[in-house]
Amino acid sequence: MKKTLIIGIAIAVMLTAESAYAFTLTEITTGFNNPIGIDHYEPTNEVIMSVHYSSGQPYNFELVSANGTRTQFSSISGLTNEVKIASIRDSSCKGGFTTGELFTGTGVGGVIARISSDGSTIQNPWVTLPNESGLLRGSLFQDRYCSFDGDLIVVTTAGNVWRVTSSGNATKLASIGTHLEGVTTVPNDPTKYGPWAGKILAGAEQQSRIYAIDAQGNVTFYELGIKPEDIDVIPDNENFFGVDFGSKRLLGASASEFDGMEGDILIAQEFPGILWHVRWNGSAFEKEQLAQISQWEHVTFSTAGIVQIPPIDVCDGIDNNGNGIIDEGEVGVDDDGDGIIDEPFEICPPSELHIMKWITLNNTSINVDEMITQLQD
Repeated sequence: MKKTLIIGIAIAVMLTAESAYAFTLTEITTGFNNPIGIDHYEPTNEVIMSVHYSSGQPYNFELVSANGTRTQFSSISGLTNEVKIASIRDSSCKGGFTTGELFTGTGVGGVIARISSDGSTIQNPWVTLPNESGLLRGSLFQDRYCSFDGDLIVVTTAGNVWRVTSSGNATKLASIGTHLEGVTTVPNDPTKYGPWAGKILAGAEQQSRIYAIDAQGNVTFYELGIKPEDIDVIPDNENFFGVDFGSKRLLGASASEFDGMEGDILIAQEFPGILWHVRWNGSAFEKEQLAQISQWEHVTFSTAGIVQIPPIDVCDGIDNNGNGIIDEGEVGVDDDGDGIIDEPFEICPPSELHIMKWITLNNTSINVDEMITQLQD
């Protein structure tokens, strides 16, 4: 039987009393069907939520469109307890998974369900973790940072940490012996992340600890004065959405609210409902409070928009947000720092394909080579 050696390290933590960032959360005016889990749904650039806590009836999942309309996703129902979500995003490290697939706990110890990207095919159970009694309300995360070969990472309420391949092979990495909640992998960049680089981060809110687990199952814990409920790496140019369960509302923040924090760690704390920004400064972890609400549950980042939070135009040669401008990044922001707001291809190097799409969209004619030259200048 594998035994887990857990090492605690006292690391200096710098606390910034007042945030260096002017951070604003926005209440989103959409309905609230008792959601818990939330993630980005890539196929339609929307947000997906697990709803109808705690019975899962009459269904478990909803997609939320840009205008706040909520529609049922999949016929699956009756998944109980806190239903956390891992939705597969398009990345260079999908580990054999399919973009848009959904993985979730079921309210049954050790059981993972798999739902196809269009919601029509349900495998329940897809994987039953061997001898696992804990619930997957701990959390699930697909390793899109390639630190664990793109596997699905799972932490449970029994304190176990697993990696699961796209073919369903499960390996227990560690047994920590405490309720775990919130999980992410971290890019393998020691300069940026210090001792967390290339590791799994899992929260233990009852202990006020963050556990770091490497690929060999070695475990180290850190006490930063945070009780983690959810943990995310802050992406570049994505909006934030989070469930304030205590006040029965969905909150959001535009991507620009995180300017200067890209790549750092965001930790949501349930009680009290603090949103923490954490970064490695080369010798210590710094933390600062960004906001405080009633009660955080799951949070996510997404290029989607919902009502008060506009969608992000992404680098794909398509007018994602329907404003007639292609690939301009965040609306109203000078993403590329050239002094011009919302010009075509602001977040993308221009290509002939992108420019031809722009010409077609705007029903105009222009010399493609000339436009490429102008945009590159």
